Amino acid sequence: MNPKTNPAPMLYEQATASSNVDTTNTQQQQPLSEAQPAQLLLEEASAALSLAQASGSPEQIQQAQTALQQAQQQLQMENQELMQAQLELQQAQQQVQQQKLDLQQMHQQVLDKQNQLRSTQQDVIQKKQQVVQEKEEVLQAQKQVYEAMAVDQDTLQ
Repeated sequence: MNPKTNPAPMLYEQATASSNVDTTNTQQQQPLSEAQPAQLLLEEASAALSLAQASGSPEQIQQAQTALQQAQQQLQMENQELMQAQLELQQAQQQVQQQKLDLQQMHQQVLDKQNQLRSTQQDVIQKKQQVVQEKEEVLQAQKQVYEAMAVDQDTLQ
């Protein structure tokens, strides 16, 4: 088979380049069309291997097999990264859920404190009313004492 028409060497180079790509920066979002480039590379390498096995030299078959193995490794790495991202998403969701529960608990504590303050305020108002009533009773008693003293004074004169 003509090496110019056999895609195995080209796929080998692509697989090698793909396996050397730095995948540690997971912050960059890939477009959806590039979400599984290793899967596409794997399919191409598999097709190239089939072609090479059908009509290629042993060297071309070896190159195609190497490209296929590297594409499989790349796909496995991408799958591991995906599983890691899913795990991180689950952890983030659990953290958000816990924060919601914490927020609800804090809100309930605020409501309880407000109710406690209202109750205390109501108690203070009642005590003030009681003090005012007792002062009125004292004033009334003083008035009666003064009136009685005035009557006694009048009778003595």
